[in-house]
Parts: sequence; C-alpha cells; structure tokens
Amino acid sequence: MRSLSVLLLLGCSACAQQAVPECHNYQLPITVGSTQVQADFTACRQADNSWRITQTTPGLPSQIYVVPPYAVDPRMSQ
Repeated sequence: MRSLSVLLLLGCSACAQQAVPECHNYQLPITVGSTQVQADFTACRQADNSWRITQTTPGLPSQIYVVPPYAVDPRMSQ
C-alpha cells in the first residue's frame, strides 16, 4: 500500500510541473489577394517564454509562428 501511495504522489507532482499555457485569442482583418477576410490568431506562451502563434484564415492552411523569448523581452535573453 505504501508503494502505491508513493507512485500516486510522484504521478501528481509530475502533473503539477506541466503548466497550462497562457493563451490569447485575436481576430484581425487581413487581405488575401484583393479580398479582405477575418483571420483568427491564438498566441500561447511556452515554458521557455517563447510564443507559439497560430494563424487560421478561411480557405488557407493554418500557419504557425514561433517567436523566441529574446524577441519578446530582451531582459529574458542571457
């Protein structure tokens, strides 16, 4: 029974270390060809303080951009 408790405790502490990313959603008008469409953007901060930005535009494949932490805040790069 004691080893089961230890395993459960280790499992829970491992889960606590995986933080839920901080995400923000944006909608912006963009021009595709000569047509203006609404694009959806989701920006999520990663564990290393970089940002993963996903752009979803109707009729086009999703695009993913990664912004390194030093591009966001120069105080973070050392």
